[in-house]
Formats: sequence, C-alpha cells, structure tokens
Amino acid sequence: MKRWISIIKFSKIKITIPLALFLVWLFFLSVMTPVSADKRRLEWYFNNFDYEDRLKIRKAMDHAIPRDQIIDSILKGLGIKIASPVEANDGAYNPTVTARDFDIETALDYMEDVFGYRYDASAETGEERLKYFSMVLMTPVSRTDRMKWVALTTQTFQEIGIDVTLKFICWKFAVPLVFSPPIEKQGFDYIHGGYDGFFIDWTGVPESNVRQWFSKDNWVPAGSNLGYVDNIEVDEILVRALESVEKADRLDAFDEFQQWFKDNLPYFIVLQHIDLVVYDPDLKGMSASFDYPNYGNWTHPDNVVVVQTPCDFIDFNPFLAGSYYDFLAMNANYETLIQRYPDDPETYYGAVAESWEHSDDGLVWTFDIRDGIQFNDGSYCTVDDVIFSYKQFINPDVGAFDGTDMAYFLNETGIKKIDDNTVEFTLNTFYAYAEGLIGAHIPILSETEMGNVPDDEWATDETTTVYAPLGTGPYMMDTDRTDMETSFAVMVLNPYYDGSLRDPNGQFDNPDMIEEIQVKLITSVASCIVELKAGTINVIDKNVALQPYMDELNGTKSGHTWGTIKKVLGWGHQGFYINNINPIWGMNPLNPREMYPEDYELEPTITETNTKMITSITSPTDTKPTSHTSLISSQSPSITPSFGYLITLVLLMSSSIIVLRRRQ
Repeated sequence: MKRWISIIKFSKIKITIPLALFLVWLFFLSVMTPVSADKRRLEWYFNNFDYEDRLKIRKAMDHAIPRDQIIDSILKGLGIKIASPVEANDGAYNPTVTARDFDIETALDYMEDVFGYRYDASAETGEERLKYFSMVLMTPVSRTDRMKWVALTTQTFQEIGIDVTLKFICWKFAVPLVFSPPIEKQGFDYIHGGYDGFFIDWTGVPESNVRQWFSKDNWVPAGSNLGYVDNIEVDEILVRALESVEKADRLDAFDEFQQWFKDNLPYFIVLQHIDLVVYDPDLKGMSASFDYPNYGNWTHPDNVVVVQTPCDFIDFNPFLAGSYYDFLAMNANYETLIQRYPDDPETYYGAVAESWEHSDDGLVWTFDIRDGIQFNDGSYCTVDDVIFSYKQFINPDVGAFDGTDMAYFLNETGIKKIDDNTVEFTLNTFYAYAEGLIGAHIPILSETEMGNVPDDEWATDETTTVYAPLGTGPYMMDTDRTDMETSFAVMVLNPYYDGSLRDPNGQFDNPDMIEEIQVKLITSVASCIVELKAGTINVIDKNVALQPYMDELNGTKSGHTWGTIKKVLGWGHQGFYINNINPIWGMNPLNPREMYPEDYELEPTITETNTKMITSITSPTDTKPTSHTSLISSQSPSITPSFGYLITLVLLMSSSIIVLRRRQ
C-alpha cells in the first residue's frame, strides 16, 4: 500500500487523504469561527436592555470583585471594605450598609438571567463557551499593588463571561480618555476614543461632598463625575444630605444615599485604603496623614528633602490640576483663605484670611484679608486678588477642576468686595460644609500675573501649566530646575513668606524650614527601598506598595531601622469607575446610533472604523425581544465567514495541485 493514497484523481491531479483532511479543517475553521466578544458587544448595543437588566450586570461585576483576597493577600491588611464613597472615618458613615461578598456563582446567576445562558469556560461546544461581551479596563501605573489586584479582578471577570482587556497606563494617557475628554467625546466607549472601566484612587477630604461625583453638571471635563451619572433620585437625596439645615436630616439622607449607592452601583467601591508612609528618621514634623503634606513644618539636618512620587506630572496650574501627584509638587506654593491643620483636617486656621464669620442662616460668609501676605515675587496679596481667583475658578471658560461644583453654590453675583480688606460670599443655597468649600478650596492667585492670560488659554498657556503661577505659600517653584517631562520638581523657600502671620499659636513660624523640597519620579518599589537606604530620597509616597518590605524597613529582619513608618486610615478610597452611558451596563445609556452614527447607520452592515471592531456586523432590531434566548440563538451561533481563511484555503489548494502535478 502506498504511503500517500489518492482520493481524488482527475486528469493528472491527485489530492491525498491527509491533505484533504487539512483542507476540510481549514474550511470549517473559516466559516465556523465563533463570534468574538467584541462583535457580540456591538450586537448587544442594540438589545435595549432595561434598567433592571443593566443593574444585574453591574451586580454581577460587583460580586466578582475579590475584596477580601485583595485586602488580605495583596495589601496585607492595609484596607477595609466599604459599600459607598462615604468613608469609615466620615461622621455620616453607616456601618450597616456593607459591601457585597465575592461570589462567582451568584454573579453567573445574574448574567444567565440577562443573557439567557450560563457561561462555562470548560465547555467544549455550545453557546455557553462564548463570553457575553468585551470590556477594556484601565488603571494608572502609579500603584503596583493596585496593578496586582486589578489583574486579579480581571481574571475573576473572565470567569463570569466578560472578555476583559487590561491596560496599564500613565496619567498623561488617562487624562484625554477619562478626565478631560473633548465635549464631543463625552461618554464614548474605549473603542471610540473614551473608556469602559477605570480603576482610580480618590484622595478625599473630611467632608461628604459626594455630589461632585454624581451631579450631571459635574460631568468631566468640568468636574469629577467620571462615570457620567445622571440620576434624578440621587440628585434629590444629595440635596437633602448636603443642604438640609438640621444635622439629623442630613444624616438620614446620607443613610439613604449609602443604601441607594449599594442598590444601584453607579460605580464600584473596592476598598478604603490604610495609608502607609515611610520616611527618613531624621525628617521631623511629618503630619499624621500624607494627604495633606505639610512641607512648611518639616525640618531635616541636610536642609534638602527628596520626596518620591510614583506617577508623572500633568499640570502645575492649581485650578486645572486634578491629580494628587501634581499637588505633591506644588501644594506648598499656594494658600487658600483658610487651611486645614495637618494633624486635624476637620479644623481650620487662617492663612490669607485673618478672620471669618458667617450669617445665622449660613448663607453669607465674610473673610477679612490678612495684611502683609505676599506672593513669591514680592507683590502683596489684596482683596482684589481674592475676588479675581474666585471669579476665575467658577468661570466655565477657564475650566477649573470642580469649578462647576463650586458654581452650584456660588456665582459671580455672590462675590462682593466690602472694603480693601474684606470680601463677602453669598451662597445660592445652604451648604452644610460651606466653611471648607468656600474658605479652603480655592488657591489665591495673582491677578497681576494671571489677569493677562485669556480665559480660554489657561489650559494651554505654558506660563501656568508647566511653570506654576505665583502663590503665597511657604515655597515656590524653581522653574529653571523643574522638568515636567521627567516629572522632577524643585521647590525652594519663598523669601516673602512669614509663617508668624498665619497661625496665632505659632505652629507655622518654623525657623528651621527646609530650604529645598525635591519631588522625584521613581516607579520601581525596589528602587525606592534602595534609594531610601542610600539617603538619596527621604520620603516614599503612600501609594507605593511597601507591604512586602515592612520587616526589612522596620528592623525585624536586619536589626536596623531604615525608616519611620506611619500607618493611618486615609481620606480616600479605591474606586472602579464604569462608563454609565454604555448600553450594556450603564445606568443612563444613550442610543448608540446617535453616539456613533458613522458606525451604526441604518444599513444592515456596519463598516469597520476601528481595529477593535469586527466587519460585517448585522445589527439586531432596535426593539427588545420578549426572550433573551431568542436574540442569542439568532446571534451567538451566527456564522462569520473569515475571508482571510478562505483566501488561504484557495491558495493552499492551488499550491497542492501544483505540487502533485510536479510529483507526477
């Protein structure tokens, strides 16, 4: 029997059994390629899921976040579970509203209820082996521990049938996609130039101003509503929580809000972090929480301190910067009217303002400007600089970060100069936390300097974004040595700063103030440890994953203490934001035909406009079917011819025929 047996023979052409089997396999591969999760996602865009279906998908995702494993195994206990952005050290926190348990089976129950079948990764055939849809998750590279638990969460999302692509990005890449998208790109998904899901650490303040994350007028790029939440119910709850005069009414509303958040999941709270800061033992004056770096109180025998940052800088204009890391490099350059005590951030002292008071109804706030306060060019700060700063902050053309939130409570007509030393603010409505919002939120800038910059150029003028504007704080930017591109910043003493003017207790009259603060980008945890030991850095930022190195740093392993370690429950939380305009999982989706008209035309075939999209997608009807299963049966097993495979098939057949004819 010959080794190669001909099964087809006509003229002088033979095709052998192995070749025939190979060609048949290629043919079935070409026509039976499963529908990709990307394609299925675009098909589901037309399913018109109702609110309950989209909520079930969000609940499934919430059940798939392994919070206990993240806190215990990755963070080594440096975190606690919370169910809403009202944090455990907030007076309005309700401990009876708890986070969902990690439960893959419950998550799959929700997904099966929505999509009509249960995903099973081990299935060899059938629709249950097909993931429901695709999703791109992003997280900044600033925290290596977060990168680990985001990767873990990505795996658990895969287990519940979500085809996740994980992207680790720098802040500069995140800004145009998440924080400052063009208005015409608001709410777009990742494949159209926006985002699907984004993990972020919010460094908060001791006030429950959660409105900034939920009101529609605070949608990015003007505010902090990254998730594009637009919900009348939560708006009404937050009005009562923040604007009720009676504290008991506010607390009742906050209880209602926390339950609403858990029930509706506009985004996901992963955990509240416990901050861990390690620094040179020779550095004195460090505050309890590094959320408020009090550089003006520090002392060090070398008179130069190097602070490590794990993330790149974006913007040195204090009105426009939204990153904690930018403020590491410039926070000490500026002052507000009143400021928080570093070790007691719920109590204020006078900075630019010497004294302040409010009317009985809490609507009118009056601040007396302190004499002798100077900007770092030697010019004096006046009430006109204060009024200019406040008007510009709420000016929509300037685009200050959270400017729209401030404008909700204060408009230009409510800002009034009483005399050369007094300014009065009249609020639009009562606000329970007005002292901090009005007095401690807006850095005072120089009208002489910034008044020459057109409103619509504040975000692009290098004078303000690369080289920090003038301020009245204890330090000033050394613009000759600061390099935005390499994320290296140098602050030197403001020669016109007089700490004795600020606090009646003399806390800020520090004769041994450090002459120079450097902020240096180091992304590697191991490099941070090496440099701390070598003395080339003095402070390791709280966002560096130091948990595995504690025995080495505290002397347990070597007997030598390499750093002073501070551990404190931080003001902030780790959040997983989702794009709520998305028609699969969002709270308030928009019609994809309106958002992406170039992709979703009325013709039955959608043209590929992005490498992440699949060609020849037949759009389902715009009316939701009575049965999810009927939609799936018409879509999931659908045959998608792969023309690349067909061409390969033809070429292989041709070459096989040629070879056979040659052999004969």
